[in-house]
Amino acid sequence: MAETISREFRLEFPKNLVKEPVISNVIKKFDLTANIRRADVTADGGWLILSIEGAPEVLDDAEKYISECGVKISPAESDLN
Repeated sequence: MAETISREFRLEFPKNLVKEPVISNVIKKFDLTANIRRADVTADGGWLILSIEGAPEVLDDAEKYISECGVKISPAESDLN
């Protein structure tokens, strides 16, 4: 069985991507387990903290995909336990 790890990211969505299914698409495309830990989204844009679990190389590809969609992605400095 392949090793799975979890990573937590902060995603920042511009106004034009708020209604796009970016998270749903990345989960399906890369067969990931995801948990939205916190979010603040309005019609003008927003951010969320996303925890995703999968094989390390798959998470690398998913991170690249999210960025290529136009979402700013960075490691989350979570205060959530």
